[in-house]
Amino acid sequence: MIKNNIKQAYGENTTCDFKEAVERKQPKSWLKSVSAFANTVGGVLVFGVNDDGKTIGLENAKADAEFISDRIKVFMDPVPEFELVTKPAQNGRFILELHVSAGDMTPYYYVNSGTHSAFIRIGDESVIANAHQLSALVLKGRNRTYDSLATDYRLGELTFDTLAKTYQKQTGLPFEDKLLQSFSLVTDDGVLTQAGVLFSDQCPYRHSSLYCTRWNGLEKDDALDSREYQGNLLTLLDAGVQFMTLHNKKGWIKLPNRRLDTPDYSDRALFEALVNALIHRDYSELGSEVHIDIYDNRLVIYSPGGMFDGSLIQNRDLNEVPSRRRNPILADVFTQFGYMEKRGSGLRKIRNETAKLPGFTNEKRPTFRSQYESFFTEILNNNYSDESQGKVQNDTHDVVKDVAKELLLCIEADRFVTAEALAKKLSMSPRQVQRLLAQLQNDNLIKRKGGRKTGHWELLSTSDVSVNVVKDVVKEDNDVVKDFSLNIKEKDDENVSANDIGVVKDVVKDVVKKEGDVVKELLLSIKADGFVTAEALAKKLSISARQVQRLLAQLKRDNLIIRKGGRKTGHWEVTCPSNVPQDVPQDVPQDGSVNDAQNVADVVKDVAVNEADVVKGKTLNVSVNDGNVIKDVAQNVADVAIKSKKQ
Repeated sequence: MIKNNIKQAYGENTTCDFKEAVERKQPKSWLKSVSAFANTVGGVLVFGVNDDGKTIGLENAKADAEFISDRIKVFMDPVPEFELVTKPAQNGRFILELHVSAGDMTPYYYVNSGTHSAFIRIGDESVIANAHQLSALVLKGRNRTYDSLATDYRLGELTFDTLAKTYQKQTGLPFEDKLLQSFSLVTDDGVLTQAGVLFSDQCPYRHSSLYCTRWNGLEKDDALDSREYQGNLLTLLDAGVQFMTLHNKKGWIKLPNRRLDTPDYSDRALFEALVNALIHRDYSELGSEVHIDIYDNRLVIYSPGGMFDGSLIQNRDLNEVPSRRRNPILADVFTQFGYMEKRGSGLRKIRNETAKLPGFTNEKRPTFRSQYESFFTEILNNNYSDESQGKVQNDTHDVVKDVAKELLLCIEADRFVTAEALAKKLSMSPRQVQRLLAQLQNDNLIKRKGGRKTGHWELLSTSDVSVNVVKDVVKEDNDVVKDFSLNIKEKDDENVSANDIGVVKDVVKDVVKKEGDVVKELLLSIKADGFVTAEALAKKLSISARQVQRLLAQLKRDNLIIRKGGRKTGHWEVTCPSNVPQDVPQDVPQDGSVNDAQNVADVVKDVAVNEADVVKGKTLNVSVNDGNVIKDVAQNVADVAIKSKKQ
């Protein structure tokens, strides 16, 4: 027995439609749904239910069933597979269910007066297919895929060096030309398929593009970093991974004997999401491209083309989604490289890899949504919360700083570099480069000498750059930092205020504390295993082996550790006095104060000058132009600290 409100049982959606009665004068009103269901994932038409979901019922369901069957055979070409089921309603009448199966002989047309119309299902509506959608249905009906179609390019006109190098790197095997045919990138006649063109070095398709943007805030407003890439699939994959890695900020949690990194996103999840977007996108749609949009609280990847079977991913159980691929040739090549798996587990892997992040909760689970012509993957920032919004907003300045750093290095290498050349090198538009150059001029970081055609750029002194670095390190009120910067550059001993000294204290405390954390981890590692190697220490501390060697040498000079035995068979021993905490260097005030200003100044100099690589690396998370800038910052801090001692 059918309930009065049947929508509670069925739910009107992509695979279900309701009609109050069987329209006999205008059968197109329901036959278009038959066409749409057959052309996509199938569905059911329920007759005898009104728009409000109330069961009205049919007076003569048998006659209606005969009429429906006849009209399908007359007006549909080809005739889809269908089934009619009659069920009793509570009011003594009947409802009629028309079950339409997804067809293999697409497109299924509604034919009237010589006009053929193919419909598809978008959301809860049946709409006529456009030219692009109709082409996809024709390919499906011929059991062909877009990536298998032959092109006008022949083998020899385009090269495959990138493909060959990637194959050799990923498989360890030499690449042979016969693999091009084995991978279905070239036909037996030497003609490149669409897949072959997409993997070629010179890939001429403009729609084989990737747009990457880091937005300032939670919506599409001001772009902090925007880059456009065009080329073959392997080039796009590499460029997209680099962009996401650049903007995947990493924090860390201090544990008893090690440091636990806490990135915003799982690198593996991001890789899987981008591979999924590049492989499963609809390349027959010429006016669109893959997009990566990074906001403060989320990362979104858009890919042209929805689910290949026309269903909506948000209405599917990921564990029950079959592995049906729009571009099987592209997918097979990526599978050969180990970039993806054949069993259709990509979306589940994105969720599983994200769930491995420290502090992950189900509220941060990646989500997926699709329409007929679009697919979105949304991954939430694991480190973002409403409480941290202010911090994240401040951290967006790091993004601008990273891009500005690249631009400044380009100018330093070539003072006569043009905006067009910078745009090409940085993968930005000329307009964005002009905007960034103007900002750097306003910040007194660069200046232009001479005319537009014959002039050149000049970097300002490193002391000017150091002011900006100090701003990032201190992260205090902008006015306070500004005053502090001016005091460093312009004021004499008598003009150094107590407020400036407080800022200096914070800088010294931050530098000493972070350097001490690395030293503490290193000492604890040696204490736990005296035979630990420099390579193992480097991996554990997330710094280079060269940085570890420098730290070990410094600790030996400070008599905190000693080496016993040879290089291969010897071991380390911790010798620091028991009353000296191992989380700060010896002779450094533990509270970071400037009571003994000379000692503090020496420590800061040593951290910045002798351990420049550590300061530039993950320990401080400070991005600067070069080691000389760090030296200037440290020297300025030390000078003010010494001035405070004299006072």
